[in-house]
Amino acid sequence: MANKIKKKEEVREILEWVCLHQALLIISTQYLKFESNFVYLDGNEVHAKTVAGGEDALGILQVSNLDLRFPYKMNFIDASAKFIGLGNHGGSKTIRFTFPSSLAVQDDRYSARISDLGGGYATFNLASKVFIRANLIDISPTGVRMVSNADLSANKLKVNERIMLSIHLPDDLSINTGAIVRHVEYRTFGAEFSPDLPDSVLSALSNWAFKRQEEGQEQQSEREDLSDQAAAAMATSLNKKPGDGSGVVVITRDDEMDSTLSKLLSEGRSYYRIPPAMILMDYAMSRRPNLVIFHVDNDHFAERLLMRSLAQTVPPSTPILFLGTNIDPESLAELSQTCKAVTSLMWTPGKSIFLQRLALGITRKFYGHSQGPIVPRDE
Repeated sequence: MANKIKKKEEVREILEWVCLHQALLIISTQYLKFESNFVYLDGNEVHAKTVAGGEDALGILQVSNLDLRFPYKMNFIDASAKFIGLGNHGGSKTIRFTFPSSLAVQDDRYSARISDLGGGYATFNLASKVFIRANLIDISPTGVRMVSNADLSANKLKVNERIMLSIHLPDDLSINTGAIVRHVEYRTFGAEFSPDLPDSVLSALSNWAFKRQEEGQEQQSEREDLSDQAAAAMATSLNKKPGDGSGVVVITRDDEMDSTLSKLLSEGRSYYRIPPAMILMDYAMSRRPNLVIFHVDNDHFAERLLMRSLAQTVPPSTPILFLGTNIDPESLAELSQTCKAVTSLMWTPGKSIFLQRLALGITRKFYGHSQGPIVPRDE
């Protein structure tokens, strides 16, 4: 759920920061979308400059409403504004729009975390001169979580120990900072930045993360277009009767996951799989499944938004289970809670029998023993 910022002084403070740091800005209209940068505030007007010279296009199209998306430190923000016209700053043409009345912070959290890190890693040395390389789990304005290939307790990494971190992200983005270890558990540990990251570093990091999210949404839209095309073709070819209320519907675009779940869950009842496309949900629900499983295979904001929309089509009386791969467990749990699912589960092949028993437990809890429960098989 988004956190709404409505106080004018707080909105102004954020806009002053993004203008000072020339933050990235995505401007969308009903006709076009532009990648831009904030330039400066002029009273209650905001000036921005597009990357590809879209200023004249906005004027020609005579748009009035603008949808804005931009990073602020390590939060991603949505807003709406009115297009005023063209302006000029430093000899360059700019876009002028009204001061937004409110800002919506995506995924309201106390400290925004970025988990889509594209294979980022960190390195540091212990007091014992042992060199450690660890893969990044997530990063926030205040700290970072990592997982090492080595047993950290054996290497004597201690809570409250001060270390110097070199963080390496794709696109040649590097951060060198001091940090204090706050927790250690076998190979996983978390560290708090000390001193705090400077605004220039936060700005570079937020711009990088924001670009990754936008690219992910573009890719998601392309996948959805292809999925909708395939789904439309599939829907026209379906001549089956509605189900008998004793089956499992799985929503996944992953053929390998579909094959695995079919083997685990189809014995003794019907099993039906669809790709994550709204056009197929009505038909899938007409089969009256007694369990719906959503496979969430990435941590992109667009993916979570799609899953929320699809889950809203499931009748309240039908239990939902979220199965996650390539997503932060906390994000999966939040999505599950938002969609009022029974539970969520991070998937690994080693959890096969557990998933069978979990499905059995859910169906028994909701329907009793008369529905032909899924029987776990020993492997």
